[in-house]
Amino acid sequence: MLTRGIKLFTVLLLMTNWYACSDKKKDLLEKRKLYTKVATQIAGKEMYDSIYKVANDTIKKSIKNRLSDYKYYISHDWYLDSLICFNKKMNRCVMALSSKSSIFTTDGMVEFYGAKINNKWYFFKGGNFVLPREYYQEDVSLPLSTEILHEIAIENIFGGYLKQNKKGVWEVNEKWFQYYFGGASWDCGYLGKQGWVDTCSNKTFENLILKEINKSWKNRDTTKVLTPNLR
Repeated sequence: MLTRGIKLFTVLLLMTNWYACSDKKKDLLEKRKLYTKVATQIAGKEMYDSIYKVANDTIKKSIKNRLSDYKYYISHDWYLDSLICFNKKMNRCVMALSSKSSIFTTDGMVEFYGAKINNKWYFFKGGNFVLPREYYQEDVSLPLSTEILHEIAIENIFGGYLKQNKKGVWEVNEKWFQYYFGGASWDCGYLGKQGWVDTCSNKTFENLILKEINKSWKNRDTTKVLTPNLR
């Protein structure tokens, strides 16, 4: 009886974990659908697709020209998430760029930002996440699937994109964009008694972006020709 009871408890525990995991996947999928719907409404389907293409082409061009921040993708597969989170003004966006290793048992993901400056979109990398495969699946020899990468991106990068107003309607969380694009992220400001004081004007911020991008192109690797793994 005791052995039977232990087996029954184990089965119930596994079923509970499965249902919990299933519910979490469902919630993340619904959240992703909501985010995509709102972002597409802000940009319009045609503009949304156009900006995604520009972002994807920017990565290809950066890899082909061996910019230091993109050299890793020369020998590793990469994937740009199809979700683009736009702010209300449609001049800032947040994306997720993933990499799949053929050598290690870890994959990766970085925050991928976009800023519209002088009517042109510029894209650049942000914070990096290391993704040990054993955390997400049993077979560590296989790269994480696109489905799993979508779930990770929703939890770790896109999570704060929307908020509910007093009427319960979902809307863009502008403070979330301030977190990514505000002065604290670009050393524009100082820590006062009441917290961080942002002194980074829009013009200063945009100049810093252009400066960093120009610096990357100026310092690119030109020592030898490498074949990029383009997508």
